[in-house]
Amino acid sequence: MIRPARLRPGRLPATSPTLNEVLIRCPQRAAFSSDRSFDMLDRPTPGAVLGTVCHRIMAAVVLGEFDGVEEDELEQHLRERWEEEVQSRLQEASAKGQEVIPPDPSRWSYYQVKRVRLIHRAAEEVKARKDAVAASAAVPHHAVEAYYEGYGGRLRGRADLIRSSPGGVEIVDFKTGSITEWDERTGAEVLRHAYRRQLLLYAALHFESTGEWPFKATVDALDGRTESFEVDPDEAEAVLAQAIAALEGYNQAVERGRVEARPGRDSCQFCPYRGVCGQFLSSVDSSWDLYHVYLRGRANKTDSEPGGRYALSLSVSSGNTDGSEVVLHNVPESELALGSDSPEVSVAAAERTRSPRDIRFGPYTQLWYW
Repeated sequence: MIRPARLRPGRLPATSPTLNEVLIRCPQRAAFSSDRSFDMLDRPTPGAVLGTVCHRIMAAVVLGEFDGVEEDELEQHLRERWEEEVQSRLQEASAKGQEVIPPDPSRWSYYQVKRVRLIHRAAEEVKARKDAVAASAAVPHHAVEAYYEGYGGRLRGRADLIRSSPGGVEIVDFKTGSITEWDERTGAEVLRHAYRRQLLLYAALHFESTGEWPFKATVDALDGRTESFEVDPDEAEAVLAQAIAALEGYNQAVERGRVEARPGRDSCQFCPYRGVCGQFLSSVDSSWDLYHVYLRGRANKTDSEPGGRYALSLSVSSGNTDGSEVVLHNVPESELALGSDSPEVSVAAAERTRSPRDIRFGPYTQLWYW
């Protein structure tokens, strides 16, 4: 594929709890996402698809859609809903001309683990609702995927769940992965700082919309763990001020034509624009301990391989390879450049082999010509 000539970022009219984390980690990732010429890179990943599936099923559960299902039939109903949601998300992607790789969900990482955990967690929630009704206890009012916009239109967001009860309002966010991280200051596992910031921004949006601060914020994980904290309005307003400042700083950088990149393992390892980001490619090395190979260099020689594939010999100028010369095997003919003797290239997400000099074109690999 030919890399677009240069990045042309656009201004952002608003930020969100999710976008704020992008601006904190690497403003240039936001710049790539604002340039339509790079849209083809931001395709749905298996993890994103499963995240949406889990959110939708949990939303249906808390809205009471499964309350009338008999206990001995509940898991079967949830399994069927899971399959329906997965296929629906794949059909949505296909309708947009996007392909989820690999296309077979059973080959997605942690597919069965997340499926089992979601069904178990959803069944627990249904039982808790039924027990509350049986005990004549009040079932909290829920608002699912509640949309907010505030602060002069500069902050927007859609909260997974707003739980209202006589005790006040609780903001709940569903997550499919690990929800804690090691904190050097306290010497303990704590709620991920990014998740805390997101919840505090939702709390600020709720206050802007209703005049009432939520009393609690909770992250609910598929494995049954939850992490909650009391909402401190002062802390929420401080996070809000930082988010607005990050948005304004980004837009000022766009006007100056100098949007900052912050390359590093944590900020880059899941970025869809790695293969076309010059600062990532010039910074990544073996110390980042990435599963796949990323490099930039020149294509020197092409040799035929069995099955209509090709081997591309590359001189490496930067990347997380151990040598200055590597061979990329299994390259489809459609990925070969025409009319250039020694084109400058970048390779993203190539597969490793037993030989450090040999790498392989796999289902996630991208080959870009600069």
